[in-house]
Amino acid sequence: MPFQESKKNGCFRGLQRYKCLGNHIFNNKRRDHETNINRKIWQDYIDHKQTVHELCQQHSVSHPTIEKYLDNYQLTKEIIYPSKAVVVMDTTYFGRGFGVIIFRDPNRRINLYWQYVKYETVDAYRQGIEHIISQGCSISGIVCDGKKGLFSAFPGIPIQMCQFHQKQIITRFLTCNQG
Repeated sequence: MPFQESKKNGCFRGLQRYKCLGNHIFNNKRRDHETNINRKIWQDYIDHKQTVHELCQQHSVSHPTIEKYLDNYQLTKEIIYPSKAVVVMDTTYFGRGFGVIIFRDPNRRINLYWQYVKYETVDAYRQGIEHIISQGCSISGIVCDGKKGLFSAFPGIPIQMCQFHQKQIITRFLTCNQG
C-alpha cells in the first residue's frame, strides 16, 4: 500500500493524534506520555502543594491512579553543590525516635544533605558537614540551633545560633505573669 498523506488531528491523552486521507485515525506511538504525566503530577504535588484529591480533579483520573503515579516517580535530580555556602542545619522530628537532619543553603534554596536519624547527635552533624565538604563545597559559615557541642565541633568555621532558637530560649526565661 503506498504512503498515504496524514494531517494532525488534535491530541488524545497527551499524544498527538493523526488522521490519514482514508479517514483512519491513529496516535503517535511514542510512549513518553507516562513519563510526562508522572513528572507533571509529581511537580504539582511537590512544588505547587496540590493534594491528591486536587490532582484527581485536575488530571481527571482516580485516586489510586494518582497514588500509582506518585509511587512510581523516580527522583533523578542530582544536587549541584555550590563552590561556597553558608549552611543552615537542624533536625525535624516526625514522632518519637524518627527525624530528618537537614543541611540547607538558604541563599540558593537547596538542600545540600539530609539523613534520617533517631536522635540528634553532634556526630550526625559532623558527618553531614564532612559530606558537603567532600563534594567540593567550601563552608563559609554555619547557622544551627545551639545544641551543646556544636560550637566546638567545627573549628575554623564561623558558627552562629539561629534567631528563632535564641528567641525560644529567651522566652523560656520570661514570665507570662505581668503582675
